[in-house]
Amino acid sequence: MATAREILLNYKEALAQADKLDELAAELENIGVTNLNDALIDIRNSWQGDNADAFLRKAQPLTSKNQAIVKKIRNAASAIRTIATNVYNAEMRALELAAVRTYH
Repeated sequence: MATAREILLNYKEALAQADKLDELAAELENIGVTNLNDALIDIRNSWQGDNADAFLRKAQPLTSKNQAIVKKIRNAASAIRTIATNVYNAEMRALELAAVRTYH
Protein backbone atom coordinates (compact mmCIF):
# COMPACT_ATOMS: atom_id res chain seq x y z
CA MET A 1 0.00 0.00 0.00
CA ALA A 2 1.24 3.48 -0.84
CA THR A 3 2.15 5.91 1.88
CA ALA A 4 0.42 9.25 2.30
CA ARG A 5 3.53 10.93 0.93
CA GLU A 6 3.53 8.73 -2.20
CA ILE A 7 -0.17 9.37 -2.72
CA LEU A 8 0.36 13.11 -2.44
CA LEU A 9 3.34 13.04 -4.82
CA ASN A 10 1.37 11.04 -7.39
CA TYR A 11 -1.54 13.47 -7.07
CA LYS A 12 0.70 16.51 -7.52
CA GLU A 13 2.38 14.88 -10.54
CA ALA A 14 -1.00 14.24 -12.17
CA LEU A 15 -2.02 17.86 -11.58
CA ALA A 16 1.30 19.05 -13.03
CA GLN A 17 0.67 16.97 -16.15
CA ALA A 18 -2.79 18.50 -16.47
CA ASP A 19 -1.23 21.96 -16.16
CA LYS A 20 1.20 21.08 -18.97
CA LEU A 21 -1.74 20.08 -21.15
CA ASP A 22 -3.43 23.40 -20.43
CA GLU A 23 -0.23 25.24 -21.35
CA LEU A 24 -0.05 23.25 -24.58
CA ALA A 25 -3.69 24.10 -25.34
CA ALA A 26 -3.03 27.79 -24.75
CA GLU A 27 0.02 27.72 -27.01
CA LEU A 28 -1.85 25.89 -29.74
CA GLU A 29 -4.75 28.29 -29.41
CA ASN A 30 -2.41 31.25 -29.75
CA ILE A 31 -0.44 29.87 -32.67
CA GLY A 32 -2.96 27.67 -34.41
CA VAL A 33 -6.12 29.69 -33.96
CA THR A 34 -5.40 33.34 -33.24
CA ASN A 35 -2.30 33.71 -35.41
CA LEU A 36 -3.86 31.69 -38.21
CA ASN A 37 -6.99 33.85 -38.11
CA ASP A 38 -4.85 36.98 -38.23
CA ALA A 39 -2.89 35.60 -41.19
CA LEU A 40 -6.07 34.70 -43.06
CA ILE A 41 -7.44 38.20 -42.49
CA ASP A 42 -4.20 39.69 -43.82
CA ILE A 43 -4.37 37.43 -46.87
CA ARG A 44 -8.01 38.30 -47.44
CA ASN A 45 -7.15 42.01 -47.31
CA SER A 46 -4.12 41.87 -49.60
CA TRP A 47 -4.74 39.06 -52.08
CA GLN A 48 -7.64 39.15 -54.52
CA GLY A 49 -8.85 36.75 -57.13
CA ASP A 50 -9.94 33.16 -57.63
CA ASN A 51 -6.72 31.69 -56.24
CA ALA A 52 -7.05 33.76 -53.09
CA ASP A 53 -10.63 32.60 -52.61
CA ALA A 54 -9.64 28.97 -53.17
CA PHE A 55 -6.77 29.25 -50.70
CA LEU A 56 -8.95 30.84 -48.05
CA ARG A 57 -11.64 28.17 -48.48
CA LYS A 58 -9.03 25.46 -47.94
CA ALA A 59 -7.33 27.22 -45.03
CA GLN A 60 -10.48 28.14 -43.08
CA PRO A 61 -11.20 24.57 -41.83
CA LEU A 62 -7.78 24.57 -40.15
CA THR A 63 -9.02 27.15 -37.65
CA SER A 64 -12.03 25.02 -36.74
CA LYS A 65 -9.90 21.89 -36.52
CA ASN A 66 -7.38 23.64 -34.27
CA GLN A 67 -10.17 24.92 -32.03
CA ALA A 68 -11.53 21.39 -31.72
CA ILE A 69 -8.08 20.07 -30.80
CA VAL A 70 -7.65 22.80 -28.18
CA LYS A 71 -11.01 21.85 -26.67
CA LYS A 72 -10.06 18.16 -26.56
CA ILE A 73 -6.73 18.93 -24.88
CA ARG A 74 -8.49 21.09 -22.26
CA ASN A 75 -11.09 18.36 -21.70
CA ALA A 76 -8.29 15.82 -21.19
CA ALA A 77 -6.62 18.11 -18.64
CA SER A 78 -9.92 18.50 -16.80
CA ALA A 79 -10.48 14.74 -16.81
CA ILE A 80 -6.99 14.15 -15.42
CA ARG A 81 -7.70 16.57 -12.57
CA THR A 82 -11.03 14.93 -11.78
CA ILE A 83 -9.61 11.41 -11.85
CA ALA A 84 -6.52 12.42 -9.87
CA THR A 85 -8.69 14.01 -7.19
CA ASN A 86 -10.97 10.97 -7.00
CA VAL A 87 -8.02 8.57 -6.77
CA TYR A 88 -6.29 10.77 -4.18
CA ASN A 89 -9.42 10.90 -2.02
CA ALA A 90 -10.00 7.14 -2.33
CA GLU A 91 -6.39 6.27 -1.51
CA MET A 92 -6.29 8.62 1.47
CA ARG A 93 -9.55 7.16 2.74
CA ALA A 94 -8.14 3.65 2.32
CA LEU A 95 -5.10 4.68 4.36
CA GLU A 96 -7.36 6.04 7.10
CA LEU A 97 -9.36 2.82 7.19
CA ALA A 98 -6.22 0.70 7.23
CA ALA A 99 -4.85 2.72 10.15
CA VAL A 100 -7.89 2.07 12.36
CA ARG A 101 -8.46 -1.51 11.27
CA THR A 102 -7.62 -4.14 13.86
CA TYR A 103 -6.98 -7.78 13.16
CA HIS A 104 -7.73 -10.55 15.61
